[in-house]
Amino acid sequence: MVMIKLNVSLQVAVRLGEFRDLVKEVVRSACRTALLEAGFTPDDYFYDGAESPGLYGGGYYCIGSRFIADIL
Repeated sequence: MVMIKLNVSLQVAVRLGEFRDLVKEVVRSACRTALLEAGFTPDDYFYDGAESPGLYGGGYYCIGSRFIADIL
């Protein structure tokens, strides 16, 4: 019984991690789009992935917004 609960807990943790990554990407994309529509150039406009100067500790921040994607 304990092993079953442990296995379920691990599966839930994995799925929550996947969901967290998806939410971060959606928020990052929305912030980037909002900046572009407002006439600004986002920091990550000329970079991809880990090379992006907009990447801090695993999460993107949308400055000037009420929302922060990730604080690590």
